Amino acid sequence: MSAANPILAAAPALFLVSLRQTASSAISTVPESSAVFTELRDAIDDLNNQATTALPAGADGTKTLVTVKPARLSAALDATDTLCTPR
Repeated sequence: MSAANPILAAAPALFLVSLRQTASSAISTVPESSAVFTELRDAIDDLNNQATTALPAGADGTKTLVTVKPARLSAALDATDTLCTPR
């Protein structure tokens, strides 16, 4: 996702739901990594909130493009990748 390229407003909720569920599960099952997974979950929620807020009143989120700022999600994914990459 890029801020330069609009996305469908419903995209974060539709396509990141599985990743969000995995991050939420990891918060309690991997306590030493909970901060990283909490930030990943919160970054996904933030992106979804951005998309929802940018959606004009009455517009269909599955058909309406919005622009979001994915920097927080990108940073959270990088931190997760660093955590999960074998050293």
